[in-house]
Amino acid sequence: MSWLWKCICGLSSLKSDLEVNLEYQPELEEPEQDDIAEDREFVTYSTSTDQPLRSVPVQEGEVWFLSDQATCHATTLSLYINGMSLLHEGHEVSIAFSPFTLVRNCKFPTNDKFISELKLFKVGLMSQRYTYFFGVESEEQRSQWVINLSHAIRTVTHSLFPPYNVSCRPKRGKKWTESRLVAGYLLVEDSDSTASLVFAELHPHGHKPLDLEADGELHEVEGRPSVVDQNTDATACIRLYETSSCRRPLLDIPVAEADKCSEMPGINCSCFSVGRFGFTSRTMAERKLWLRAISNLKVKIMNKAPPPDAAMLEDYRIAIEEHLECVRPSFEAHGNIDALLARARRSGLHFRGPMVLQARLLGDMG
Repeated sequence: MSWLWKCICGLSSLKSDLEVNLEYQPELEEPEQDDIAEDREFVTYSTSTDQPLRSVPVQEGEVWFLSDQATCHATTLSLYINGMSLLHEGHEVSIAFSPFTLVRNCKFPTNDKFISELKLFKVGLMSQRYTYFFGVESEEQRSQWVINLSHAIRTVTHSLFPPYNVSCRPKRGKKWTESRLVAGYLLVEDSDSTASLVFAELHPHGHKPLDLEADGELHEVEGRPSVVDQNTDATACIRLYETSSCRRPLLDIPVAEADKCSEMPGINCSCFSVGRFGFTSRTMAERKLWLRAISNLKVKIMNKAPPPDAAMLEDYRIAIEEHLECVRPSFEAHGNIDALLARARRSGLHFRGPMVLQARLLGDMG
């Protein structure tokens, strides 16, 4: 059963070394060598909160732990580059962040005058369904905590992505990518303790389901995996692959008019949902790109627009590329860092987490 931590923090001292800009602009075209991440292996990461915290605290402060809506206990809150810890009843509680961690300002219902006057914010662990509430005495203190917490979460998220280029163009030699509109790596929440790095590809309504007997390498598989059963004239599709080589599709996620697509309400957050599937992109700009492209396709489906032909697909791609060019000056490149989450044993994509729905597997196309 889910449970709730409630904390209130007071005065704090700041030792911030997280003042870095982790956002950078995706490039528009695939490099000549195809994708430098093409031959990487399929990776699943553990998102459990009990992973070790790295280095030394970057921010520490006196904390009041709220055991109920009117009772506070003094403790200490420490922020690390990949998580946070607090002292409770003489024991240290450590919480490692995952890409599905959110931080935001908030209000807390209480009749306690002291608590009601604090500036509050919360840290939510979506996978574990835990929420931590904190408060400080000034807006400046709250802003500093929220900024540094969000930077730590961005650091963890960025560390899990390989170098790659967002693409609007079909993959050379892969016919099943011919209707591709947007493609790039995403993290998908596939259980309450794991997240997998997948290569995602958006297709418009009218796309062709995978033909396992005619699409080149895709017929080279033992057995006969099933194909998504859907009316493709009424649904767009997000196709997930193991890597950017696009040789091993994992599943198709149909996107219909009624499916809700939204961003998660966190500061500097790149999480979003499509239906009940939870994703995290490498940057906030990429989240905006995915949601804008999906939203535009849903409008066309709602208006009963015909499936796009080759000329219309080209127009769509040009519009997407123009959008990327417009936002390019807003971001700076940032170097690669080692993954800040442990790898988990691969057991396939189950999609049984709180934000996801089981989908029909397409199988390992080897």
